[in-house]
Amino acid sequence: MPRGKSTPKEDEFSEPGSSFISKLPSLDCSDVVTPARKKLRSNSSPIDIAAVSFDDDDDFCEEASDFEDVEEGWLASALSRELSEICSLNEKNAFHPTSQDRIGIFFSTFPQPFALENYVLRLVRYMDCSKAAFVVAMIYLDRLQRADNRFVITEFNVHRLFLTAIVIAAKFLDDSVYKNSHYAFVGGITSIREMNRLEEEMLRLLEFQVCADADSFRTYESILSDC
Repeated sequence: MPRGKSTPKEDEFSEPGSSFISKLPSLDCSDVVTPARKKLRSNSSPIDIAAVSFDDDDDFCEEASDFEDVEEGWLASALSRELSEICSLNEKNAFHPTSQDRIGIFFSTFPQPFALENYVLRLVRYMDCSKAAFVVAMIYLDRLQRADNRFVITEFNVHRLFLTAIVIAAKFLDDSVYKNSHYAFVGGITSIREMNRLEEEMLRLLEFQVCADADSFRTYESILSDC
């Protein structure tokens, strides 16, 4: 979507029965599944996915640049398959915070009444960010799980978690970004204030560790390629 083009109409996201997707233009952490842990189960060599540094990493820039050539449809499909499988595997570990819990902002009361694949496709098409941002967002989801083991990725939180991770990744990676009003509209968040709170809370939980390197990027790119 070109810069400045009008965004999709604001829609309800958190309420049961929401249908905004239909308007889309044509715990014990040892049992919790995250993207990297799923990969590690079939990999005999440990992979360090802790926060890493980013100091003009030419290898990272090259990896991220090359990833821009992937097809939009493939990216949306790979992301949705990976996230859907993780949600399914984590169903028995689902955590529901109280209304007083700060992390409750990431959780919905009801499962969303639309396919996750449609939601991810909407994000890929209309966030208007680099495709590499979606890979880095997956890195953030793993880091978030390490920071707070209540963040088990399930159908109750995957939408807000992934959306917020993409927003942060785009602001880290991309030279040109939108205001949060754009990301809120695309992601179905009902207010800019809520989008701001989501971003602020995730950054706090990540302790502002938003850097990535080429090895981490390749690991997650491989995870998506295996989907």
